[in-house]
Amino acid sequence: GVVAEPELAVHALSPEDRCVVIASDGVWDQVTNEEAVRIVMASFEHNDPTTAAIALCKEARRRWERGLKTTGEETGNIDDITTVVGFLLPPDNPASEVPAPPAVAAE
Repeated sequence: GVVAEPELAVHALSPEDRCVVIASDGVWDQVTNEEAVRIVMASFEHNDPTTAAIALCKEARRRWERGLKTTGEETGNIDDITTVVGFLLPPDNPASEVPAPPAVAAE
């Protein structure tokens, strides 16, 4: 069923942190934290959070679809898939190299 109370976690940022990923349960039901970081960080060097958010959504959707095929269901529900990705400015980075604004993607 639908639960109106979100799951929240608090994380103190460290100098090593490079991204923030906020996603719906449709993503987290299919992708681990470590996998999400790997997918998102593939776009970090290009400063492209939009591509990162889209890639994470597409991977979650691919896994939902694969699961439906594995169970033999011809029709089934794919949970909502929404992702927000923001890249963080490293502490030693010059201010002229500001990260792109956060991006949102949904499937």
